[in-house]
Amino acid sequence: MKVAINKCYGGFSPSDALYGVLIGKGWEVTTYDDDYNLLNPNARIIDSCNIDPLVSRYSFVGDRDDIKLRTDPDLIEAIELLGDAANSIVAKLKVVEVPDGVEIEVQEYDGFEHIAEVHRIWQ
Repeated sequence: MKVAINKCYGGFSPSDALYGVLIGKGWEVTTYDDDYNLLNPNARIIDSCNIDPLVSRYSFVGDRDDIKLRTDPDLIEAIELLGDAANSIVAKLKVVEVPDGVEIEVQEYDGFEHIAEVHRIWQ
């Protein structure tokens, strides 16, 4: 299975170009109302309208570390299609191949990520 991760300090922050590809594939965009409720709860992307010169104006709805998002075929295809253009200034996105059937999680240190196999811990 293919998984999207960030390979530099900063965090998983796709570029506007990558979000544009996802929007072109039919991903819905929403904003918040005055009480910070999503106006379209079915949307997968939030338009923050807060343009930070370092990162995209968009973000993903929900947990961006969610494996379902990180393995989404649209996201994987967009990263592979765009190459370096998929990255914001604080990200270096990479698609890694993990054997099918392995339970995985994204682990990170200061935004620099890797994929780890989930295992049991007793304390």
